[in-house]
Amino acid sequence: DSVKFVVKIKAESDDDEFVELLFEMADVRFVATSGNVRAELLWGENVSAIKRSSVDVSLSLKKDNRISIDYEVYVPQDCNLKIENRFGDVVMSDLKSKFYLKLFHGDLKAESIFDARSVEVKYGRVDVEEIIKGNFDLSFGKMNIQHAQDLAIDCSASEISLGEVGTLVLKSSNDDVDIDLISKLSGSSTLSDIYVQQLGSALDFNFKLGDIRVRKIESNFTSIRITGYNADVDLGFKPNSNFQFDVELENSKGFIYPENLVEINSDETLSKKRMMEGQYGKSNGSSVVIQLKASNVRWNSIAN
Repeated sequence: DSVKFVVKIKAESDDDEFVELLFEMADVRFVATSGNVRAELLWGENVSAIKRSSVDVSLSLKKDNRISIDYEVYVPQDCNLKIENRFGDVVMSDLKSKFYLKLFHGDLKAESIFDARSVEVKYGRVDVEEIIKGNFDLSFGKMNIQHAQDLAIDCSASEISLGEVGTLVLKSSNDDVDIDLISKLSGSSTLSDIYVQQLGSALDFNFKLGDIRVRKIESNFTSIRITGYNADVDLGFKPNSNFQFDVELENSKGFIYPENLVEINSDETLSKKRMMEGQYGKSNGSSVVIQLKASNVRWNSIAN
């Protein structure tokens, strides 16, 4: 069981003295303590503050002046890994231990992650083939995860694409979220559009100023609860679905449902609120509860 670091530093400039200065400022240090090994970049700490500021300005203004610092880290699969990185990508294969990441202006690419305890990415992209458990914080980025068992995602101004997911707790703000197949989805969103191709078991969500469309809901789902305001809700139920429902719509823009499959047991209007109870197909243990303001609601009957 060992840890190996390979650090590659590349500096470019038309001025040879400036190249030497860049190499001088890139001070990579390795620290080993009991049970931990750390590689750390100390940028410009061995030069004056004035010189460091001058170099930073030159790097930002002149395209011919650049420096790249790449790390290759070899660790056992069961080694806990913590990474903080700016302006660079993190690429990994399989990790079967706890993973912590803070990544700004860079991408994360991984084949398999067992336990992403905390992954924060800003201005970057996340591409993961498989993850067992993960907690993600994504801002101004993109995410593509093919398979996941247990996810928690806090995202803003991002594009989220998920394949097959077991459980997802989502907190979203101004995002586009696309999910192929999910068993349980819960959370809240503001100014986000959420599309689910297929829902298996449960949905519990609060929407504000956004849209949600679930194309296909399995007939053996357990519960659906939707609350919020200024939301467009489009749900697709199979013809053999059976559930009881409780719908409250205030200042509703519209409620459309397949009348041949829905039986309304009570329909009352109080002030600007319409309250309905009934059943879709035959009543059983499944339930749908919708409480919305100034929203459109549509139920569709879809083919099996």
